[in-house]
Amino acid sequence: MRSKAKTNFNLIFDPISKSALIHTGDRVIWLAGPFATYRDAMSAAARSMTSSATKR
Repeated sequence: MRSKAKTNFNLIFDPISKSALIHTGDRVIWLAGPFATYRDAMSAAARSMTSSATKR
């Protein structure tokens, strides 16, 4: 069984432009989208944070 990863970022979703921002400490990352829902944006943010963590 997979354990859920702890989210160490805040997601700011804009439903009008269908884009999102990831806020982590002093960094802000823009996700272009378009994302239909907050859940889609959160899923993309989690993938982005996972891939950026493995690159470090």
